Amino acid sequence: MATALAHPRTRALRCYAAHVKRPPAAHLPALFACVALCAWGCGDAVSPGPRDVDAGASRATDSHDDETTRGIDDDGSAALDGAAADAVRVTDANPATEADAALVPDTADDADTADDDATADDDATADADAAADAAATADDADTVTDTIASDAAKVDVAKVDATPDGTTADGAAPDAGLNPGFDAGQDSAATVDTSDPSVCPFGQSIKDLGCGFQGVCAGKIKVSCYADKPSCDYSEALDWQVVETECDGKDNDCDGQTDNNLSRPLAKTWPAKGVCLKAQQVCGGAAGWQEPIAWQVDGYEVSELTCDGLDNDCDGITDDDIQAKPPLSSGAGVCAGLTMVCVGGIWTAPTAATAPDWEAIEVSCDGLDNDCDGKTDEGLIAPDTLPGGGALLSAGVCAGAKPVCLNGTWQAPDYHAFVAGLPSLVTLSYEAIEKSCDGKDNDCDGLTDEGLVGPLAKQQLGVCAGSRKICSGAWIEPNYAAIVGYQAEKELGCDGLDNDCDGLTDEDSVCPLWQVGGVNAGGMAVTGDVVAWAAGAAVVVHNKATGARLATHFEHEQPVLGIAISPDGKLLATVGATQVLRIRPLTGGVVGLDQSAAVDAPSKTWTAVRFGPAGKRIAVADSVGWLRVLTLPDAKGGLAKKAHNGPIRRLLWLQNGTYAGARLISGDDNGQLVASNPDTLATQSWNPPFAPATTSGPIRGLAADDKGALIAVAWEKAGVAVLLPEKGVVQGGPLLVDKGASAVAFDEKGRLWIGNLAGELRRYIPSAAGTPSWAIDWSLAPSATVPKPGAVLALASEPTGGLLLSGSRATGRRSVQGSWQPLGWPLKAAPRALGAAGGRWAVGDADGRLSVRSWAAGAPLWSGVLHVGNPIDAVALRPAAAQLNVATGGADATTRVGHLGAGNPAILSAQSVISAASGTQRLAWHGAVLYRGVAATVVGLEASATGAAGGGAKIVFSAALASGDVVDDLAVAPAGQRLAIAATSAGDQLRILEISTGKKLWGRAGLSSARRLVAWRGDGSELLVSGGNSGLQVISAATGKTLIALPGHLTAVTALAWSANGQRMLTASRDGALRLWRRTASGAVGLATSIRHCGWPCTAAGGVVGVAFRTDTGTEWVSVGADGGVIGWRLP
Repeated sequence: MATALAHPRTRALRCYAAHVKRPPAAHLPALFACVALCAWGCGDAVSPGPRDVDAGASRATDSHDDETTRGIDDDGSAALDGAAADAVRVTDANPATEADAALVPDTADDADTADDDATADDDATADADAAADAAATADDADTVTDTIASDAAKVDVAKVDATPDGTTADGAAPDAGLNPGFDAGQDSAATVDTSDPSVCPFGQSIKDLGCGFQGVCAGKIKVSCYADKPSCDYSEALDWQVVETECDGKDNDCDGQTDNNLSRPLAKTWPAKGVCLKAQQVCGGAAGWQEPIAWQVDGYEVSELTCDGLDNDCDGITDDDIQAKPPLSSGAGVCAGLTMVCVGGIWTAPTAATAPDWEAIEVSCDGLDNDCDGKTDEGLIAPDTLPGGGALLSAGVCAGAKPVCLNGTWQAPDYHAFVAGLPSLVTLSYEAIEKSCDGKDNDCDGLTDEGLVGPLAKQQLGVCAGSRKICSGAWIEPNYAAIVGYQAEKELGCDGLDNDCDGLTDEDSVCPLWQVGGVNAGGMAVTGDVVAWAAGAAVVVHNKATGARLATHFEHEQPVLGIAISPDGKLLATVGATQVLRIRPLTGGVVGLDQSAAVDAPSKTWTAVRFGPAGKRIAVADSVGWLRVLTLPDAKGGLAKKAHNGPIRRLLWLQNGTYAGARLISGDDNGQLVASNPDTLATQSWNPPFAPATTSGPIRGLAADDKGALIAVAWEKAGVAVLLPEKGVVQGGPLLVDKGASAVAFDEKGRLWIGNLAGELRRYIPSAAGTPSWAIDWSLAPSATVPKPGAVLALASEPTGGLLLSGSRATGRRSVQGSWQPLGWPLKAAPRALGAAGGRWAVGDADGRLSVRSWAAGAPLWSGVLHVGNPIDAVALRPAAAQLNVATGGADATTRVGHLGAGNPAILSAQSVISAASGTQRLAWHGAVLYRGVAATVVGLEASATGAAGGGAKIVFSAALASGDVVDDLAVAPAGQRLAIAATSAGDQLRILEISTGKKLWGRAGLSSARRLVAWRGDGSELLVSGGNSGLQVISAATGKTLIALPGHLTAVTALAWSANGQRMLTASRDGALRLWRRTASGAVGLATSIRHCGWPCTAAGGVVGVAFRTDTGTEWVSVGADGGVIGWRLP
């Protein structure tokens, strides 16, 4: 081993390398000490050259000043980058020892060897030598402080010696500038002049140099100057350590703190859990390392107090059972009393499991402050529907509306406020009930402008009365065509209504004003005090309690064959020969507008109608056996089935169930009885209990008792049978009825009433309890003192014990005593002749009775039998001041003349009876002269009311026809100078006589007709005559030539008349047809035709008996039919 000293650079490097692991505050003093040590041990140091000394001194001074400025902390300790301090750690802190150990021989080529180092760390030395060699090539030398300051982690050892000693690269060191140093424990001024800034230590005190002088360094520190640079010498301070490493109760690093900055070993007795896993022993000074107590373990808590994600109480559980939990918030809402929850070392809000009602953001409508912000149910997102299925309006103007949270529940919003807040170019409004016509769904029900009641429309007359405007986004006039009964241009019906809303009623149609009498072919319907029956083509409605006429319905133009009133009394249904069913409201007995469209039966005739017990369905039957059940209110749809082989005349719909549910009973003209199920029209045929069945005749009547337990069936020829509908069998044998059974009814006592075609009545009671037989207990036959209303068509019992009876000629009450109280003013017998004058008309009937009526509604003025037991063939009336001269000619060969007063009731007084030849009389007044034609004679009589019974009258005119001729009709010219006579004759069938001379002015033959009639035009220029090939013609009164032929009647004309002004003509025929004509300059025009007097089907039997104008203008007239119907008419 070489003994020569190492190069000063190497020695200094080794000295410093042993201290670089000490705290940064000790780096700079250690560097200085190493440099000084090197200098002291280098007696052969070569003084630097002049240039290098200057340069090195300058740099060293500058660097030292700079390092002092940058590296010294406020507490006097030096600061250096910790990376350099950690590079090498040496536990032996004695610099002298380290320096001595470094004094080993070195070669110039090798800075050090591992074997030469007795105590220095080999790795540190090798690293230092490598760093010194690497830095040897630097162009410029820096001071040690510059090197440390620039990069403390990479100390350039090669420059340490170059900078302070100014040597060249060959290592020669100067020996100048070395100061012996001074004792840090002595007054610096005694050894070194510290006041001289030009001499080391350049005016710096020990404190200024930063040398440690406390702890083990107290009184041991020396300051040496090397190359004019002072440094601290710790060689005398035993136990001095650059950085404290031992727990010995000493201040080893002389910083005034004992055992500080020690690396503490892990505790041994604390549990290896939580924060205790890293618990460290505590330095006990001279006692050495001690186990820590609780407060000395970082983060340790006897009981968990802190939410930090640590196991502070070292029980293996993190943040458990923390007692002092912070409140969730200020305590508002559901948070009152709730605390935060420690999760992952952070205080967080509780979960739903720990606070069920708490919500970080309000989502529940429950009336609670769930997010504890002092507000309840705020900021919620509303659902699309109401929970629980409540109604939420979302159509129309409410589109987009959402429920609102009120009082803890989702409720419908304030729609008014919602709609008012909508952005819109037009004003929107919510209405609980639609009231605005604006084309919007204001009540949000999916319908627009529904249920609105509009203002009154412009048209308010007739059927338009009460009509209102309709809403189509705005109020507009209604569709008048949709109004029931409305007709836009001309009134074509005879319903007594102003159909075109112009204030005029039926002004475009020839319609009846009223009707009395008429053949009843449809029977009767009763509900409460209201009774309705058919009178020809009319339906008459009366109050049966008061007898007042409530209405007459003229909707049908041909005979009504069936009539019914609904169980609730609100609807009237009728069927007629014109193949139509009509259903109309019947409120208080007043017939309203037609409620149904015509239900036609093509090529058939509706013959019967009946409402169902509930009034929701209606059954109709026709002339070929079809049965239909229709649904109300429109009478459409339903079921249809051919249930019979002949015309169905009667229907009965039972309330209670019957055999196989067959509650709809029908009877036909063949005597067949069928029970049908109204729900399916499945049928069962109940054959009549007679042998043979074909002799039973048509079924005329059906009735059920109050309980529906019995059914009475009237066969015209065989009589009446009582059936048990539940079993479909006959109870007992038939009840034989003479003269044709035609009507049956049960009363409230269960008694059975039967009527026949002769107008007779019988009443039956059960023979004995539990027996099926019946016994007669009362009967009534019409006689001279018991008026007969004709064939009995319908019966209804009355609480008084009598009957409401509808006959073929009249409807009224029949008492058990035989009295008859008709409803309305029907004729008591078949009419034979008509006369009219002075606003009154009179009819003579087949019983010899004269009935004088007023024009208004045909109310009776006087009625009496003038020709007892003999038909009246002719009636003539003549106004005479306040009285009315009345003349009648009867089959009893008498003519009666009387005066009818103007009183009410009027009295026919001062009657004269004038004898006449046998035969049919024809009468005509002109002035005071009554012209009478009988057989082949025509006379003019000045009739006197004072003549004795059977007396005569003064004859002022007489004319005789050829033997065998018969006067058919006669008429006096308006001027009273000519007399026209129509006769059945082999010669002249029409002749004109001059009254003053009796001379025939002209005659005409060839008027072939069953009956010839004649009427003068008002100016006497023309004659209207029936007969001839055309049947009806207008003839010149001057020449007898035909001017106009009037076709149109299919059967013989039976009556005719010409208005006083000559403009209109009336003609009627045996088939019941009535025609109105207007005379024009070139001919005649038919204005209207009616067949209301036709007894369906229209045949040559009966027809119109007479016609007469009421007014001179021909706008009103009366017609009398052989059916007993008298109709008052009005021209549009």
